[in-house]
Amino acid sequence: MMQSKTIGSSSVAAILGLSPWATPMSVWADITGLVERDSTGNAATRRGQIMESAIRDEAARRLGTAIVPGPKYEDDPRVAPAPYEFAHCREDGLHFDTATQLWWVDEVKTVRDFAEWGDDGSAEIPAYYMAQVLWQMIVCSLLGYKIGGCKVWAFCPMTDDLREYTIEFDAERGMKMLEVVGDWYRAHVVGNVPPPSDGSEATRKVLARLYPGGIEKVVIDATSADVNDKQIIQEANNEIATIEIRRDAAKARLMERIGQNGATHIRGVCAWSPVKPRTSFDSKAALAADPSLSRFQTVGEPSRRFTLTEK
Repeated sequence: MMQSKTIGSSSVAAILGLSPWATPMSVWADITGLVERDSTGNAATRRGQIMESAIRDEAARRLGTAIVPGPKYEDDPRVAPAPYEFAHCREDGLHFDTATQLWWVDEVKTVRDFAEWGDDGSAEIPAYYMAQVLWQMIVCSLLGYKIGGCKVWAFCPMTDDLREYTIEFDAERGMKMLEVVGDWYRAHVVGNVPPPSDGSEATRKVLARLYPGGIEKVVIDATSADVNDKQIIQEANNEIATIEIRRDAAKARLMERIGQNGATHIRGVCAWSPVKPRTSFDSKAALAADPSLSRFQTVGEPSRRFTLTEK
């Protein structure tokens, strides 16, 4: 499967500023091919893929009807027709409600806990998942499916708790989302203009890839905006330093009280527990002793380090 140039449901929350994991900048870098997509995913996504079919089967049993699996990750997605061909989705499944003669999207999630979720049977799901399922519903609707809503099946492996959430289809909200994301797509993907930067780690990684720089030092003149941003950073650093001094002093007082009493804990307050000595590996000494070990060395991607200058 080639890297998609269209926007899937998992990217919509990031574009709208709702995602805790991605940003508009990281989505732009992914879609434009600046960053190669990781097809293996992380441990959480792999766990979800492994469990998806089993949860979908249980959901079908509870519904009393078959759930048709959606396109797999390695398969081509469902792409909306013109003028919305920038939108695609890979819903986890679809089922048909014979009573209403409507199709329902099925979305499977594995979660660590339900802290951000409502009660079983409600429509209260995290905002970033709400954006995702609304996107899936509107894309399927544009492809000719008469959509009634979405069933979100959230499973927590820690508690063996499977919850069902019912999201009614709101076509007006879906079309508004398409409009907003479509404007973003035309401005940044078609126009090939990076979105505004933010302070996230995802954005910093993209900026380092986008502007790798060279070995030679190149200096440009400062603008008033540059000087203002430097002042913002300095003021924030000073505030952080003051807070850290207060924090570290309080920690030291608690550690001293624990130590003076020959304890390891202050009940309900803190712990100062013994830690085993850390074992480290002196790679420089090992290479000096046996240069052939260099074959095990790996080189990471080039990056850049940000520092403030005094002048």
